[in-house]
Amino acid sequence: MSPITLTFRDLGRSGALEDRVRKLGSRLERYNERITQCHIMLVGPDRRIETQARYLVKIDLIVPGAKIHADSLHLDGAGHKDIYLALRNAFNNAKRQLQELQRDRSEAASITGPRVTLACGMSGIPSNAGVWIDHRQSIVVTLTANGEHIAHIASHVEKHPERGGDSPLKGSYEARQVPADDSRQRALTEKLNIYYDTVIAALRDCESVLLLGPGEAKGELHKRLLKRKRGPRVAAVKAEDKMTDPQIIAKVRAHFGVSVPRAQPVT
Repeated sequence: MSPITLTFRDLGRSGALEDRVRKLGSRLERYNERITQCHIMLVGPDRRIETQARYLVKIDLIVPGAKIHADSLHLDGAGHKDIYLALRNAFNNAKRQLQELQRDRSEAASITGPRVTLACGMSGIPSNAGVWIDHRQSIVVTLTANGEHIAHIASHVEKHPERGGDSPLKGSYEARQVPADDSRQRALTEKLNIYYDTVIAALRDCESVLLLGPGEAKGELHKRLLKRKRGPRVAAVKAEDKMTDPQIIAKVRAHFGVSVPRAQPVT
């Protein structure tokens, strides 16, 4: 891990406090050995307003493919009366997010393992594919010489408790539109990015893909594909409501002009 950087705001530096901060910051490497940046900010109380005389700690981490923002705030948005309690709460928050990130990526790896690779690269022939996707799940249909391969991928993204609608994110999922101080929204953004990368990994050996879906997820996946500059060419993006697996297969076959392979005679 790169050196930990510290910022003290409205709070005097002390050797004991700084040592504690650096010790806890170093422990975060146990949960992700690829942390490339760790910045910890300690904010002192506003003495001018007694009701706001609380301490706040913010931790910002960068790991490959994700940014993590953790703070020490209580659920009601209040700070802590003790700086060491605030530091421990922020550390536990950062640790939890690193563990969730690692678990989500492990689940993604298990979903997109050899089964998907074989489906897309069968017989060395470039394959076409279709994806029906929303913010909860995606169905990936890959056309092969012998038929098709279907993979179901769950997002494991929960709907934001303070937002309505069917989407876990109201509006674009892009990180630039997520408020820097909204750690819950930022966590949702990172989970969606992991979800979209999982779908892209399932398409890694495909040549072209048709994107389908009822909401914004298909467009967000399209943007993610363009941003990464790798993966299949997007043949089209079409709005489609809920579809069964056979309906998706038929839609993908019709778009690419691929008929159902004939059954081989039994000899």
